[in-house]
Amino acid sequence: MRGKLRTRLIGRSAGLLTACVIAVAVAGVWPALAQAAAPTVTGIAPNAGPVAGGTQVTVTGTGFVSGTTVLFGSTAAAATFVSGTELTAISPSGSGIVDVTVKNGSGTSATGTADLFTYDPVPAVTAVSPKAGPAAGGTEVTITGSGFTAGTSVMFGGASVPVTVNSSTSLTVFSPSGTGAVDIVVTTPGGTSTTVPADRFTYGGPGPTVTTGTATRVSQTRATVNGTVDSGGKRITSCHFQYGTSTRFALSAACASGSGTPRPVHANLTGLTPGKTYHYRLVATTAAGTTTGSPMTFATPPRAIVSAPRVGLLLSRVKQSPYIAELVGIQGITGGAVGQSLVLRCVAHCQHPLKTTIPLRRQHDLTRKIGLTRGLFVSKATRIVIILTVPGEVSNYASYAFFISRGAIAVKIAKTGCIMGSSVQKCPLAPAGSPPAASPPAASPPAA
Repeated sequence: MRGKLRTRLIGRSAGLLTACVIAVAVAGVWPALAQAAAPTVTGIAPNAGPVAGGTQVTVTGTGFVSGTTVLFGSTAAAATFVSGTELTAISPSGSGIVDVTVKNGSGTSATGTADLFTYDPVPAVTAVSPKAGPAAGGTEVTITGSGFTAGTSVMFGGASVPVTVNSSTSLTVFSPSGTGAVDIVVTTPGGTSTTVPADRFTYGGPGPTVTTGTATRVSQTRATVNGTVDSGGKRITSCHFQYGTSTRFALSAACASGSGTPRPVHANLTGLTPGKTYHYRLVATTAAGTTTGSPMTFATPPRAIVSAPRVGLLLSRVKQSPYIAELVGIQGITGGAVGQSLVLRCVAHCQHPLKTTIPLRRQHDLTRKIGLTRGLFVSKATRIVIILTVPGEVSNYASYAFFISRGAIAVKIAKTGCIMGSSVQKCPLAPAGSPPAASPPAASPPAA
């Protein structure tokens, strides 16, 4: 009995000893494990600065301790410990895009998109065009160079002007009023451009007087823009209309000019989109400089929707020979204008070469008798699609089912839709104020 008790006591003592050893081991290893965790960087602000350095950057993350080193790429930066999750550092000089990493006795933070810092290049001006303009200002100037970014500002001498950043190598500005020769200086977050002869702009006295006029002969795809140029007795070296669907004026058309002072000028614009508002302005250049006229607008009309034709039938020899001699009574057509041409044609399930052009010399031409070029043969169930189109416009179409009924040929509407050219498409909404499209009859009575 005593032996069993002794054995139990020895076993319990051994278990307690093992547990104590494990506890001591864990207690000794745990600080080492905690110390082994490397720092992390979860964000930097700001994330950009000039190549010369000197930007104060706040670094956020975890595992920061006093004496932590901050690296911009491979270059160490002056750093200040704020807390275990925040440091501040002054960016050293550098270029391009670098990782901002944190290093201490536990290791170095892993790199990622959250730690990227961009060195903004110092801008440079390599050319300005044109290089001269009138003293009154208003000359559109394109500045070419490098290092242009969002937040760019431009100075003409000591005058600041609004700027449009086209790309990292191109800016657009309008000259303010001034005299003599001035340097055009560009400033970005990366610094200020050094003045060079290539950035010089000269005020050369009064430039031409330019007036942008109203647009005429506006159609769905064409328009004529007009204006006048008073060159002040100097030769006009350049004249064009800038235009587009926004105030960026992405397109340009050369002037055609008349005679007189001031000289009337115009340009014929083609390839326009129906239902769009276009912005345009006149720009003219003489030896004294370039002047840009005030912008104007015009709107192209939307595409007309031509309704489906009403088709009546004049039938002959129905019992003897099953064919239709001719289609008659095209009525109720909307859209189209005098001077255009309508085309009646079969575009699906065609058993005959029906294609008839109707010149619209007067509105009465919208109702006329259309003859088939040859007989339309009809079986017990013949379906064709006949449309009436105006070139470039969306037209309704109707699918007509021709069939023999009690010895006569009858017709009814099988389907309707919209088509442009030879392409069936979803019917667009008719423009506000348009007359309702005439719909075909549900059925046309057979005629003998």
